[in-house]
Amino acid sequence: MAKRKLICCCTCKRELFTEAFSAGNLKRRRYECKRCVVKRSRKWNRKHSDKVRKDGRRTHLMRSYGITEVEYEQLAASQGGRCAICGRVPAEGEKRLGVDHDHRTDKVRGLLCRGCNVGLGSFGDNPAMLQAALTYLNKLEALG
Repeated sequence: MAKRKLICCCTCKRELFTEAFSAGNLKRRRYECKRCVVKRSRKWNRKHSDKVRKDGRRTHLMRSYGITEVEYEQLAASQGGRCAICGRVPAEGEKRLGVDHDHRTDKVRGLLCRGCNVGLGSFGDNPAMLQAALTYLNKLEALG
């Protein structure tokens, strides 16, 4: 952990401890506290809201998973708009299905609802762990 010391934020001019700055920010010469970074980001997002909404999803899909919006929509259509694991359709106003990918190869595997995606992530995409969880649940069901 970084040594705790006071640093002056170049924006708000307050002296703050190192915890108030992101680790990446502490490597630069121009120190800006997390609070000021968030304020600046929110201000920029409000000013450019049309661009953020339009380009944000497209940029995220391409940068994170290497797929286009069209490829995402094709994958969603091939799954009938449903989660590839539980088959649930996201409710109105709910976030879209998340892109499931292999963390070792970055290959896209399918689209999942938040619950299924978090579940897989919690088990580290490890089939043995998932099988152990299934065995555990079956054992409990048999008991009563």
